[in-house]
Amino acid sequence: MSKNDIQTILKQEIDQSLSYMGGELAHSRKKAMEYYLSKPFGNEVEGRSQVVSSDVADTIEWILPSLLKIFTSSDKVVRFDPVGAEDEAVADQATDYVNHIFQKDNPGFVILYTWFKDALLQKNGFVKYYWQKKKDISKETFKALSEDAYALLLAEVEANSDLKIKSRKANKIKEKEDESNSKDKESKNISATYDVVVERHIEKSRICVKNVSPEEFLIHPDAKTIDDAAFVAHRLERSISDLIASGYDRKTVEALSDDDGLHFNEERQARRLFDDTPLHERSDNTRKVPVYECYIRLDEDGDGIAELRKVTVAGAELEVLDNEEVDFIPFASLSPVLIPHQFYGLSIADLVMDLQLIKSTVMRQVIDNMYLTNNNRHVVVDGQVNLDDLMTSRPGGVVRVKNPAAIQALNAQSMPEKAFGLLQYIDGVREERTGVTKNMQGMDTNTLNKTASGINQIMTAAQQRIELIARVFAETGVKDLFSNLLKLVVKYQDQPRMIRLRNEWVPMDGSQFDPDMDVSVSVGLGTGNKDQSLAHLQNILNIQKEAISVQGGVFGPLVTLDNIHNTLAKMVENAGLKNVAEFFQKPNMEQLMAQENQKGTAPNPQAQAMLEQLRLASEKIRIDGMKAETDRLKAETDAAIKEREIRLKEEAARQKTEEASDV
Repeated sequence: MSKNDIQTILKQEIDQSLSYMGGELAHSRKKAMEYYLSKPFGNEVEGRSQVVSSDVADTIEWILPSLLKIFTSSDKVVRFDPVGAEDEAVADQATDYVNHIFQKDNPGFVILYTWFKDALLQKNGFVKYYWQKKKDISKETFKALSEDAYALLLAEVEANSDLKIKSRKANKIKEKEDESNSKDKESKNISATYDVVVERHIEKSRICVKNVSPEEFLIHPDAKTIDDAAFVAHRLERSISDLIASGYDRKTVEALSDDDGLHFNEERQARRLFDDTPLHERSDNTRKVPVYECYIRLDEDGDGIAELRKVTVAGAELEVLDNEEVDFIPFASLSPVLIPHQFYGLSIADLVMDLQLIKSTVMRQVIDNMYLTNNNRHVVVDGQVNLDDLMTSRPGGVVRVKNPAAIQALNAQSMPEKAFGLLQYIDGVREERTGVTKNMQGMDTNTLNKTASGINQIMTAAQQRIELIARVFAETGVKDLFSNLLKLVVKYQDQPRMIRLRNEWVPMDGSQFDPDMDVSVSVGLGTGNKDQSLAHLQNILNIQKEAISVQGGVFGPLVTLDNIHNTLAKMVENAGLKNVAEFFQKPNMEQLMAQENQKGTAPNPQAQAMLEQLRLASEKIRIDGMKAETDRLKAETDAAIKEREIRLKEEAARQKTEEASDV
C-alpha cells in the first residue's frame, strides 16, 4: 500500500468522523456546556427578567462527589484477580503497582474527576494511556577545574553514557616566578584551569494517563465500542517546534500548512464562555498545525488480513509522519447512560436541560409578575394627568391630576402560589430522572416530618441510581483502562523498579505479571449509610469470633485471622481511611501455625490476646463511626430547622404582601 493510498483512506475516514461528530453531536455538547454555565437561551426580551436556572450544574455537581467517593475511598481503585492459586501474591503485587502508577505517577484523582465530569456533561468521557519515552536534560557547570580534576571529569564522562561534554574552555594561568632558579635565568611555570559544561541525559520512561477533550476524539460512525472500531483518531494541535523535538523531519514539519478547525471549534469556544475570554489569533512564533494520531486496520502488506496500525498525519495535506503496527487502541471511554448498540450514550445534562429551560421560563414569569404587581400599569385620561409625575415612581411622590377620576390602576393578577407548585413539580421530575433528591442535598425542609424508614427508602432509591452509574463506569472505561495499564507494564518495563508501599521500599518487576489477569472494581464502598455498613461489618466480626470459639482456634477450617483482618480492613476503609496497615497488620499465618505446633494443643495466649485487641479496636471504630454519623445528622437537622424557619417567615411575609395588594 503506497503512501498516497494511505493518505486517501485516512482522509476519507477523518472526513466521515468529523461529519459524524460535527453535526447534532457537537451541537448537543455545546448546548450542554452553555446550560452548565447558565448562559442565556437567546430568547430573552429586553426589559424583562432574564434569570437562568442552574439545574444542569446543580445535578452534576451533586452526583460527582458520590461517584468520586466510590472510586477513591480506598487506596486501590481496582484489584487484579489471580489466574491460579499460585498467582495470589503476584496479583496483589500487580494491584499495588498499577494503582501506584495511576495515583502517584499520574494525578489519579484529577483524571477521574475530569473523566467523570466529561461523561456526565458531554455524553462520553475519554482518557488516553501510553508508554512515554522521555529524556530529561540537565546542565552542570564546573568552573576553574585543575588539570587533575578535569582529567577525572573526562574519565567519568567516558564511563557514563548519560553524560556529555557540552562545552569546554581552557584558561592559561602564569604562575609566580620560581625563586629556586637563578635570578639571571627567568624560569616560569605555566598551568591551566578549565571551565566545563556537562549535560546529563536521564531517561525517564513511564506510563502516562491523560484526559482527552470530547471534541478531540474521533471514531467511525458505525462503531459500537473502541475495540471494534474500524477507525479511531486523536485530533490535536502541536507546535512546529514540538514536532521537531519529537524526532520528525524538520523540513517536512516546517512545510506543513495550518488548519484552525480545532482551535476555533464551537465546543472549545463554549467551554470558555464562563469568563467571556475569546480564543486569540495565533502569532507566527506559536504556529501550530493539526495532527491526527490515527488507529486504523489496514492490509498494508497485502496478505489479506488487516492489521491494526498507528498512522500519524499532520497539516491540512495530511502528511504521513509515522506508520507502525500496534497491539491495541490506547483510549478508554465511559458514559453514564448507555444506549444499546451505540457508542455515544446520554449525559446527565441531556436528562435535565429541558427542565432547566422550563424552570427558567417559569421563574422569569414569576419575577415579571412580582415586578408588575409592585409597579402597576395605569389607565389615564389623556390631558388630565401629568405623565412625568406618573412615570416617576418614588416613595412619597406626587402625581398632579386635573381630575381624581382621571387615573386608575390596572392590578396584575398575582401568580406566585401556582408557579411555586409548578416549580416543585419540575424539581420532582428532575429527582426521578437523575436520582438526586432534596434529601441527599440536605435542602428539604419537610425531612423532619418524614419517618426514618421513609427517608431510608428515598435515600436507598436515590443511591441505586448513583450506584448504577458507578457500576457502568466501572465495567466499561475504568476496567478497560487498568487492564491495559497492566499490559503496558508487562510490555515495556524491562527492569525492576523500587516504589514505596506502606512505608517500605518494594521492587516491582513487570515481567512477573500476567497481562491477562482479570480486573475487579469494588463499586459500592463509600455509599449508603455508614452506620448501617459498620453495623453489618460488626455483626460479621461477631459471627467470626463465635466461629473461632466453636472451631477451637484461629486456624480454620471456617475462619482464620486473615478473614478477621479482611473484615477490619473493610471497616477502616468504610470509615474513610485509606491505609489499613496503619491500624492493623496482616497476620503471618505460617509463623503462627509454627508457634502453635510447638506448643501442642494448648490454647495460644498470643492469639487470644490478638483477638481481644482486634475486638476492642473494631468496637472503637464502630463507636467513632456512629458518633460521626450522629454529628452529621444533628448538623443536617439543625440546618433543616433553620431553613424551615426562614421559609415560614418568607411565606408569612408573602401572604402579608398579597393581602395588602388585594386591599
